[in-house]
Amino acid sequence: MVRAIKWVDEIVEGAPYVTTLETLDKYNCDSCVHGDDITLTVDGKDTYAEVKRLGRYRECRRTQGVSTTDLVGRMLLMTKTHHSNMVNYGGCECKLRSYSKQWFSTGGSRTRFEWVADV
Repeated sequence: MVRAIKWVDEIVEGAPYVTTLETLDKYNCDSCVHGDDITLTVDGKDTYAEVKRLGRYRECRRTQGVSTTDLVGRMLLMTKTHHSNMVNYGGCECKLRSYSKQWFSTGGSRTRFEWVADV
């Protein structure tokens, strides 16, 4: 999803959890972008402290009422198999189990949703 944003030139996958100036320079990055949620190291320090201090950190504010979990759930509902209960798997036609469009929260500090099956 991030690759599709018109202002994104490149994404560094597998980047270290603590972002340093060395990491930004290694990949020729102008800045580091992260959401406005706080991320800390195991010893309680801000993982972006160095790049913030050097002015190479950009923060995206959370939009109230918009959840990436909800967006991903909506995309999953719009897959091809959502519109048909038959799928070609390994050369044979297989009938998929039926699922409702409802989700339930599994709780935790970050809300996660799972399918509610029609059984």
